[in-house]
Parts: sequence; structure tokens; C-alpha cells
Amino acid sequence: MQVWLLLGLLVALLVAILMLTWQLQQLLKVDAMARQLPHPTFWRLIAGGTQNGAGLLGYLILRRRWPVQAVLDQPRKRQQLKISVLAAFAVVVGLGVAVLVVLLFGA
Repeated sequence: MQVWLLLGLLVALLVAILMLTWQLQQLLKVDAMARQLPHPTFWRLIAGGTQNGAGLLGYLILRRRWPVQAVLDQPRKRQQLKISVLAAFAVVVGLGVAVLVVLLFGA
């Protein structure tokens, strides 16, 4: 029984991590397009695809030189994606805690 619970939690955690990654990359693409960065898909993959966050840090430093173009900005979509990223992060943290509880205190 505990093995199935752990496997279910791990699968749910993997899906939540994939959703978090997808939502973050969508947010980065919307931001790059609003700032008219060349090749927004490239910046989305570089910033959102690194394991240690160095790509995201580099993107945040780079984007300061490019102001947001009001005509191209999508504030409603950007806000919706921010909320989605925060919700996905909360789910990942919650599932991670659940996996740890099952591993540490499971009979």
C-alpha cells in the first residue's frame, strides 16, 4: 500500500514539475516578446531550461536593457501566468513535503 502511495505521489510530483517548467517558460516568452528581445523562444529555453537557475539569472540581468513596449505587452496574460507559476510551485512544494513524510514516517 505504501509503495503505491509513494509511486502516485512521485508521478504527481513529476507532472507538477513539468507544469511549473511549462508555465515559467510561457511567462518568459511573453516577457521576451513584450521587450522585443531577438529570438524570444531561444531566451525562453535558455532561461527556463537550466537546472541551477543560472539561465534565469542571466535573463533577468539581460532584460533590464530592454524596456517593455506597451503596444506588445499583454498584462492580463502575464498576470495569469504569474499566478499559474506560483500555484504550480505551491503544488510542487506540497507534493515534495508529502513524499518526504511518506518516506520518513511510513510504516
